[in-house]
Amino acid sequence: MALVVETSQSFGRELLRGVTRYIREHDPWSVFFVDRAVCDGVPKWLKKWSGDGVISRISAPDVREFVSERGMPLVDLNEQLRGVGVPEEVAVVGVGNDDVACELASPPLSSVVLNAFQMGHEAATVLDLLMKGQQVDDTERLLPPLDVVTRQSSDVTAVTDRVVSDAVQFINEHACDGIKVTDVLRHVLVSRSVLQERFQKALDRSIHGMIVDVRIKRVKELLAKTELPLVEIALRTGFKHVEYLHTTFKRETDWTPATFREQYGRKPQRPFQIET
Repeated sequence: MALVVETSQSFGRELLRGVTRYIREHDPWSVFFVDRAVCDGVPKWLKKWSGDGVISRISAPDVREFVSERGMPLVDLNEQLRGVGVPEEVAVVGVGNDDVACELASPPLSSVVLNAFQMGHEAATVLDLLMKGQQVDDTERLLPPLDVVTRQSSDVTAVTDRVVSDAVQFINEHACDGIKVTDVLRHVLVSRSVLQERFQKALDRSIHGMIVDVRIKRVKELLAKTELPLVEIALRTGFKHVEYLHTTFKRETDWTPATFREQYGRKPQRPFQIET
């Protein structure tokens, strides 16, 4: 059995773990496997390879055509595209949740967390049936995702009030620069009382409250995804003093920065390996 699946991203590695689990639970297979990148094409060795079945995650149709010509069982792990307009109909949400790629995107990309382990296990189950000559009822199987990680690409609030919408965009872009309500007022050119009223009506929150929300959200990201000291996080999120950051964070989240980082901070990842 050939595994033609990328290993350069966590998603592909988790798929392979699911396949490995199935192999360990059932009769052992002889597996041909080499490290691959996401954009690698059809491997040259596959054209000379004669085996019993293939699990593939190559977007190009070449591998499907090649395997089909030879009458080999194939389980294809590529997702089907959704026929909707982006961003006219939906916000931009990716698939796979590769944390590095999503965070480097501008704006950071929201993403569906697929159940890669279950996909790999299911793929091995189907391929085993096909290699044994058994019938498979459905040629396409859909597995529910684990979660959706929201980042800036879809973290938007639908606001029909153009003034409020403009203010919200300004706050999202500059809250961590240390702006105050007066800066927002200068940007939208309306009085404080008018904007406050329209803010309350559209969003059920105050202008200052939204500035704090955006800052706290960024503090959470830095606590969870970096090892920056608190004094540096304060500077990067618009808080002049660490003490003010600490007090505000505790008030808004019921966590201290230290306990939040302990709970949600980066954990060392185990290296990928094929179990033996």
